Amino acid sequence: MRSINYRRLPWLVATAFSICLVASSSASALPEGRVYEMVSPVFKGGYDANVVKAVAPNGEAVAFESLGAFAGAAADNSRLNWYVAHRQSSGWTTLPLIAPASLAPASAPVDFSADLETSLSPAYFGPNFGAALSEGMEGAFLLHNTGMADVATNFELAGGLRMKTENDTQISLSYYGSSPSLSHIVFTTGTLGPLLDEAKGDDSDMYDLEATGESAPSLKLVELNNETRPKPINPVCAPYLGNDAPYLGNSSKRIFNAVADEGREIFFGLDVESGPHAMCTTTTAPSQLFVRLGGSRTIEVSKPAAEECQEVPCPGAASHAPAKFQGASENGRRVFFTTTQPLTSATTGNDLYMAEIGCPNGEGSCTVADREVTSLDLVSRDIEGEAANVQGVVAVAPDGSHVYFVAQGVLNAAPNAQGVVAVKDADNLYVYDSESGQAPTFVGDLCSGPGLSGSAPDTRCPTDLTVGEGQENDSNLWLVNDREAQLAGDGRFLVFATYAQLSSHDTDGAKDVYLYDAQTGTQERASVGERGRDAGGNGEFDAKIVPADEALGGMYAMRGMNSRASDEQGSRVVFSTAEPLVEGAVNGLVNAYEWHKQPGSSEPVVSLVSTGISSEPVSGVVMSPDGRDVFFATSQGLLPQDTDGAFDIYDARLGGGFPETSTPPAPCSGDACQGSLSTPAPLLIPGSLPQAPGENYPPPHGVVKTKKKAKKAKGKHAGKSKKKPAKGSRSSLRAGKRFDAGGGK
Repeated sequence: MRSINYRRLPWLVATAFSICLVASSSASALPEGRVYEMVSPVFKGGYDANVVKAVAPNGEAVAFESLGAFAGAAADNSRLNWYVAHRQSSGWTTLPLIAPASLAPASAPVDFSADLETSLSPAYFGPNFGAALSEGMEGAFLLHNTGMADVATNFELAGGLRMKTENDTQISLSYYGSSPSLSHIVFTTGTLGPLLDEAKGDDSDMYDLEATGESAPSLKLVELNNETRPKPINPVCAPYLGNDAPYLGNSSKRIFNAVADEGREIFFGLDVESGPHAMCTTTTAPSQLFVRLGGSRTIEVSKPAAEECQEVPCPGAASHAPAKFQGASENGRRVFFTTTQPLTSATTGNDLYMAEIGCPNGEGSCTVADREVTSLDLVSRDIEGEAANVQGVVAVAPDGSHVYFVAQGVLNAAPNAQGVVAVKDADNLYVYDSESGQAPTFVGDLCSGPGLSGSAPDTRCPTDLTVGEGQENDSNLWLVNDREAQLAGDGRFLVFATYAQLSSHDTDGAKDVYLYDAQTGTQERASVGERGRDAGGNGEFDAKIVPADEALGGMYAMRGMNSRASDEQGSRVVFSTAEPLVEGAVNGLVNAYEWHKQPGSSEPVVSLVSTGISSEPVSGVVMSPDGRDVFFATSQGLLPQDTDGAFDIYDARLGGGFPETSTPPAPCSGDACQGSLSTPAPLLIPGSLPQAPGENYPPPHGVVKTKKKAKKAKGKHAGKSKKKPAKGSRSSLRAGKRFDAGGGK
């Protein structure tokens, strides 16, 4: 019998038929109280919306990207386009974010403020895109209110400044990072002309642009010394924000809150050895950690505690071992770094330190420029006085109250909540509470290779793991940028994915998602089977959370706005896996799940967030801080208006849904009435059917979208969740390392 292609039926017939195909159990796929809402617009020119870029703290706005030009965006399907959707009383509406070509032919967002109310875009000026890209001599950073239309009058120059190079050379802006409100923007240039007199005039200049616009334009160089007429500390080597050293490539970069206290403190690393033989790009360079205070004074953070000096660098700094920034508190009062240099005692090996920055002599208040390092504490103190051998830092709390790190020394002999103790030479995960100042607490030992934790044999580590950075092992939690580890509740909760069997109920060799509570010392496995299903979740497929990638450099990435996996109360966790953890997961592909605690019950509940019957894996599962919203991308049409087979952003929202609307479907003519040529996924969730489309733009005519065939998951780790690659290539807008034509980084 010949199969029917439902996409060639009229819209209402296809919709009605699809609804009839859905089993009644499909409606129970969502956790109790959640309802699907379509976030991305119905009509997207046949392109996918498959990457959640940022979620507002209140869950009422979402930024996403697509190769398609729609929702009023300028017609350009050759690069990634950025959009923001806002939730209104009747549905979600979408606005483009790229500046109009009449203002800046070449621009694209690279960051958002912490509240998602403002976007930041490097921009280049010229008569057209090509000229601005290859010949532009002027550049600027544009600020845009994401709730306003993308017209020229709704964009403003950050700091009121258009930057022009000397001798009419081409300008290039490489964005490093900013403060939460985007009031300070840190960047470098690839030009051969300085933007300031004291600058060197190449890509080794790091600038601080005060972007508030409330005063005269303010552009300052960051890496200056404290002389009467300040000049760069090192005339040869380039500074780098936090620990974004060039020789690290794409691994181990740390810039968490490197722009602190709303830009009044900027932490940077710099090779202090100068001269023609300076080793500026090697791991053996004597790089030290500095902080620029209020744009007027610099202090060396990583100097020995007993050393007093006001100059930078301090005498002898070139003979010290390198210091690596690992993160700071948002207010800049606490900063964490690692070094093999003994700073407080005669310890050997790599150690983790915490420096506190404040007013001298315990003064209650002082100017920012008068701040100094008031204390220096050795966090990784081994109880037997041996080397801690810190392997790396997993996460730093926004307020600096907690830091999670891995060390091979025994820093605490007390067993964890499971009765397990730290083992020498194993990769032991610890948490340090900077408020109490007590010895770090042992969380558990992680897996670094086949049957190994560090260099210690560990029978609970899978025997099929591989060794090395970026391979299948837990070292990715502390050695790479895209770490599957996130904090919630000011660092009280750590959500992470690990191959280690940290629970007595975890008996498989696949990766699982855990929630650790630093206050109680307990940890729970979130990726479990519902009521013991699938051997309690001990199957063959990995469970994952969206990686928190600091290398992106954006405020949105550091705040977890594109990767949050837990609510702030530690009561809900979202993750993805191809493991069928509930009865409705029958497609054998990656699905989105939610683990949550029920009030008055000791048994957590695991539920599907996606349907479990889609023909393609879901991606990008992100939760709002209060746990009300869970956003994800799927090609399955979950509401009647979604019939094109393209990927869309959905919100599984607690108490969600919109009033029933009698507005008829947008008109169409000719081939446009046929929709996509592929078979639609079934429509789901009767409780969501009367919801409004949530977008007011008319559909294009004659556009079709062909959906790729679904691929079955195969092999042990085939269920790994990965973002679906965008169609087409990303043309590079600029040779700068952090900005391309599509806003990608």
